[in-house]
Amino acid sequence: MFACAYWVGTVRGRWAMISAAVVMGAVAHLFYWWYPKPELIVMPLVGLIILQLFLYCDVLGAIVAAGLVVLLSDMAMPTTFDSGYIRSFNSLGGFKFPNFLDMISEVQTAKLGEILPAITGTNTVGFVCLLGLAMVSIRHPVVALAYAPLAGFALLNAFIGNRALFYSAPAFWFGGAYLCILAARYVWHSVTVSAQVGRPLYPAVMMLFALLVTAYASSAHKHIPKPSFSVPVVRGFAHLRAVPADAMVASWWDYGHLSQFMNRRKVLHGGGGSVNSYFVARALISEDFAESAAMLRFAARGGANTLGGAGGNSAALDRAIRRSSAQPVRPLYLVLTSEMTQWLSAIGWLARWDISAGRPRPAKRQMLDQWRHSTFAKLFFHHRQFPPFEQHDGHRLFELVYDDYPHIRIFRLRTPGF
Repeated sequence: MFACAYWVGTVRGRWAMISAAVVMGAVAHLFYWWYPKPELIVMPLVGLIILQLFLYCDVLGAIVAAGLVVLLSDMAMPTTFDSGYIRSFNSLGGFKFPNFLDMISEVQTAKLGEILPAITGTNTVGFVCLLGLAMVSIRHPVVALAYAPLAGFALLNAFIGNRALFYSAPAFWFGGAYLCILAARYVWHSVTVSAQVGRPLYPAVMMLFALLVTAYASSAHKHIPKPSFSVPVVRGFAHLRAVPADAMVASWWDYGHLSQFMNRRKVLHGGGGSVNSYFVARALISEDFAESAAMLRFAARGGANTLGGAGGNSAALDRAIRRSSAQPVRPLYLVLTSEMTQWLSAIGWLARWDISAGRPRPAKRQMLDQWRHSTFAKLFFHHRQFPPFEQHDGHRLFELVYDDYPHIRIFRLRTPGF
């Protein structure tokens, strides 16, 4: 998008500018269809306007070009102060559900000392990139001003979390690349001039050697990324390919995209959470198997679309969920993994949320004690710390269909009254 903005902002001729703006609008339309974040289109538009104004003093051209891009992109104008990144809760059907983004690490605010490592890997490389950006601003001030929104997007870390740092990373790496190009040009110039006038090559060679050593020492050349999910967990989700095509999969939202990719079955909630995440959290932390099954069935039936009938009363909603537990629902599979234990605090916090008042309820007991008596623990650890599965009523509602303990277990919800 910024490359298109640079093209539109620097091309000569009114018709050439209009043609380039049409192309940028088409690219923006495709980008917005793929990733509907209007802020990422507005930033290049700002750069386009800056280039038109500073290079050609063309106010009309800037207005025409920006207008064409906005019209062709068919994007919704951003409403920053109503963004899901900064809302404290989400209202639906008279209830106040928590802002699920609060539990995602990517939208947590990074500390000042963590910004450069988050963008470039280390403080050393980050400093080199910042120095390169400074060189760009000195050599090409207008271009640097046009691209400033991209680098300045990192400042939104205070509002929308460290995801903003990811968006700013290309601008920082551009600065590092620019500095490396300047250094290479200096070395080449020193070599050619020194060869002609007989000057020693030591300064240029030492600078190049220092640059290579710094790059090697600061890069992650020995780092092998850890897989997001273990092989047994991926294998377990792949096993669900054999279940009926209309089945639904219930697990925690971190597995949403993985599950859909491995088995092509619909999930109750995916990455980033949804209203169904609240009901899944309630199901996992509840000490009552019947309540857990009712919560999952309610979410699978699309119960989030019927919340208005409870009039914003959470107690009335709970009663309605229990009364509807015997209603027909598509096949439903509950996937529990050992990896979910690292998300216990977030799940417990979400399950304690008071959707009538819009705030979390106080914890009745210590988190570990609460989880020891939860449906999650009773189902996943039943043959270790707990009595055999057949000795409690869990088997009446949850049928174990896949067992790869201690990695993953998959249960099928039985029909009530079994």
